[in-house]
Amino acid sequence: MERDELRTTLVNHLETLRRNLQVVSMEVLKTKYKKPFDALRQDICKAATAYTRFLVFDGM
Repeated sequence: MERDELRTTLVNHLETLRRNLQVVSMEVLKTKYKKPFDALRQDICKAATAYTRFLVFDGM
């Protein structure tokens, strides 16, 4: 079940990024919305790392 939770978290963060990019340009995200955008990027990084580690090391 942990794998599904990790994947769902990652997909949700990526979906948020996709929706943001549809509404606002990357330049605006990096300037006007810098703090929330940086937090989202960190969340995506953490979720991707956790999911990848689980896939690689599962069963070892």
